Amino acid sequence: MKYWWYIGMISICLFVACTEHNHSSTNPKYHPTLPNPLQAKDKLISASEWESHRVHLKHILTRYQYGTAPDHRSLDKVEVEITDENYVFDSSAIQQSWLFTIYKSGRQASFRAGAIIPNREGQFPAIIKNDRFRFDLSDVLSPRKEKQYREKKRDKTQQFAAKEAVTRGYVFVKFIRGDIAADQPNSRDTGVLALYPDYTWGNIAAWGWAYSIIIDWLEKQPYVDVNRIAVTGHSRGGKTALYAGIYDERIAVTAPNSSGSGGTGSWRDFDTEQKPQTLTAIEPYHHFWFTDSLFHFADSVAYLPFDAHFAKMLVAPRALVNMHARQVYWANQYGTQLTPLAAQPIFDAYGKPDNLALHWRDGGHNQTQEDWLALYDFCDWYFYGKERTETYNQSPHAHYEYDSILNPYLEYFEGFEKITVKQ
Repeated sequence: MKYWWYIGMISICLFVACTEHNHSSTNPKYHPTLPNPLQAKDKLISASEWESHRVHLKHILTRYQYGTAPDHRSLDKVEVEITDENYVFDSSAIQQSWLFTIYKSGRQASFRAGAIIPNREGQFPAIIKNDRFRFDLSDVLSPRKEKQYREKKRDKTQQFAAKEAVTRGYVFVKFIRGDIAADQPNSRDTGVLALYPDYTWGNIAAWGWAYSIIIDWLEKQPYVDVNRIAVTGHSRGGKTALYAGIYDERIAVTAPNSSGSGGTGSWRDFDTEQKPQTLTAIEPYHHFWFTDSLFHFADSVAYLPFDAHFAKMLVAPRALVNMHARQVYWANQYGTQLTPLAAQPIFDAYGKPDNLALHWRDGGHNQTQEDWLALYDFCDWYFYGKERTETYNQSPHAHYEYDSILNPYLEYFEGFEKITVKQ
């Protein structure tokens, strides 16, 4: 009899452990459609409550996806050294290389960054990109990646992007994310992660956090208009740029490029005819990008209490433009098109419907000249009031359908009125 009692207790414990692994210790609800961003405990919030409710949604993303991150102002000291400076583009711009050294509790870490600055009077918007290199592919540590980048002509594309930025009147800023935290498993003792061992942030959050350090520096530079800051990045760098746009509200335009799941793509909805970038697929190789709590839902994403539409809503009423390629199915075209449709009601409620945009192009997984032109076209509209000439917000594939997901979801917003931002 006693033996069976022990067997029963062990079974109960195993059941509880599995439930906690799959559904988290707080037992999130099953979501037959996209999670409702207006839900606050047992009631729906009104438009007048949205601004304070945003804090709650950020806490959800912090807890379940990104992990806790320190306030960037908690550093003891930040030093910036200009390590190199020269004229480029027939002296129409000045290229500077920077070395940031940050200090916290007797420890320090350094990362490389740099800028290409128009060589003329004025204050200019700044576009900041995270990458594996600044202005020379020799910065890329992995020979395999350097070869891949040369084959994809990343250096030529960047030269185009930087020159286009200067011509249009932008400061072009880059930093090396691998200096912030090594892009590999077991990287907790590298870069800024070693300065803050008590936080649960994954590498995406750490890389995104670095944008704030750079913006702090740019605020002190006479050539930067700090009210017009845009951030971008490609693939995992796009996930990183999205994080920065959510958590640093000094960023005016958030512009992830082909960021896929964990970025602007849905965690739960995919083109079922293609191989999906699911949590289960990411966990073995890139678990360190996110906080551990996210992978409790690897086999039960229907219980995940958020999706990428939460992230997009949290950028509003500021601007979000997403560039994506139609043929990179791994980066989840279906879910990338779905989530802005789900986020649109919040942009509408702010009276900023055009601040959410999605640009599609044909081709592979890269940040191409076409992507950069779509980004600059959007920023020219947003910062300078120019007419937009690119085409945005078309479905990537004509056969994609969303009504069965969106129709019950959009019912949450019936009667949701205009959001008023307190000054």
